[in-house]
Amino acid sequence: MKVLHVAGGLEPRLGGPAVAILNYVAAGSRRGIDSHLISAIDDPDSDLAASLRKRAATERYEITLVKRTGKFKGRMSRWGISVPLVRWLARHAREYDVIVTHGAWQFSSVSALLFGQWRDKAHVLIPHEGLTEFDVHKKGSKVRVIAKKSLKRLYSREFDLMVFGSEAEANQSRRARARARYAVVRYPLVDDTLPRRKPRTWASLSTVRVGYLGRIDPKKNIDVLLRALSLLPESFSVIIGGDGPDDLKRNLRSLAVELRVDKRTEWRGFVDASGKDEFFASIDVLVMPSQFESFGLVAGEALIHGVPAIVSPTTGAAELVGPYGGGFVVPATPDAVANALRNLLDDPQTMNAISAQAIATVSEHLSFSYIGAELKRAFEQTVALD
Repeated sequence: MKVLHVAGGLEPRLGGPAVAILNYVAAGSRRGIDSHLISAIDDPDSDLAASLRKRAATERYEITLVKRTGKFKGRMSRWGISVPLVRWLARHAREYDVIVTHGAWQFSSVSALLFGQWRDKAHVLIPHEGLTEFDVHKKGSKVRVIAKKSLKRLYSREFDLMVFGSEAEANQSRRARARARYAVVRYPLVDDTLPRRKPRTWASLSTVRVGYLGRIDPKKNIDVLLRALSLLPESFSVIIGGDGPDDLKRNLRSLAVELRVDKRTEWRGFVDASGKDEFFASIDVLVMPSQFESFGLVAGEALIHGVPAIVSPTTGAAELVGPYGGGFVVPATPDAVANALRNLLDDPQTMNAISAQAIATVSEHLSFSYIGAELKRAFEQTVALD
């Protein structure tokens, strides 16, 4: 089975969808899918392009990188507009059994759908949270919201299959009476050809370092974490990794001062992929109190490092942590988060056990082999039904 993955852009150092895309392609390739990834990027001759080609060679899938339109850099680049991408699809789309488009709101998404229909191929959408009501209606112009709602109707009618990273994302994304089938296939995170990490061990927990990693964004509820910290003794501190709008960062820093936790709060700024090992080594527990996450890759990455994760029920990660372990699922309120953290103080034995469970959970349920098999099964069923 030959599968073409189409992406509007790739920037793995930023994490998020780009990491998920590359891991999905690699996971499928390891399960025998003849995979090809095409993506539009700013400079196909850059160091980024070289690293993407190197990974593709290592994982044994093909990759084609074409240039994005750069005349109107901001919007054109953000939307992934690329004439070479269209030309390539026109020539090669017929060579594949399945065409998979990643992301919902980019030029590449509509292009992949159109060429999939034209060549009568099974076409699959992996929206990476894009179709959720949360994303469709988030802050933006009325025209943008109307355009997203129209595209969502189109996608629900025209795609053969939609792949979501969690039941939470599926429930937020599916339209009633949609023609498109759907499958839940979580994001592959664990390279099971490598040795498992050893669990973290704590000899004592007289102090607890709490971590947050991700965008500085209202939906992330960082204010909840700061308010929780204000309810905890001086032995607790918070390390916040991430960047976002200057006004929101100022407001959060002001809130920390108002709550008198500014001396116990460290603002790390943006943490790229190369800095994540150090970040997770510097914390005892990760808190992700988001309003919504289609999965929450950061929680999965914390579990890989043996760092227990406290996540809100409205995240896809809760579907993993809840039944299989590795952390706690608690409401995104200051009291609930503070109580969960307070119970960890001076309890190294529990933390050691949770750390071991965290690594076991992701190794079993988020491995490339496990997710690759699920992805292959979903694609094969789609081809059979198409």
